[in-house]
Amino acid sequence: MSILQTDSRQGAFFVRVAEAEAPVGALEESYWRGLIAAGGRLVSLTVRGYEAEPLSAQTGLRMIRDLAADIRSDSRSPVVEQQAEPPALRAGALSGLFPKEE
Repeated sequence: MSILQTDSRQGAFFVRVAEAEAPVGALEESYWRGLIAAGGRLVSLTVRGYEAEPLSAQTGLRMIRDLAADIRSDSRSPVVEQQAEPPALRAGALSGLFPKEE
């Protein structure tokens, strides 16, 4: 993996990297990765083009900046639904999800 370019603004960090080989053949080897704080969470973003239609460095950077801005904006919006508390896990609580071996 090689670092090709970095960028940061307004508390977000972006890095353009290239891999020796893409994890899926149809994807290009270089991509943008970003880290932002949004909604009280650390969020990781990725923008990657296809091998047949690669993204220029400038286009990829613009896309990941726009994505980061959209996520931050949406995470500042008031929550409409209240999230239910997750049920407490107890021994055997997930056993119904898996068939018993005979």
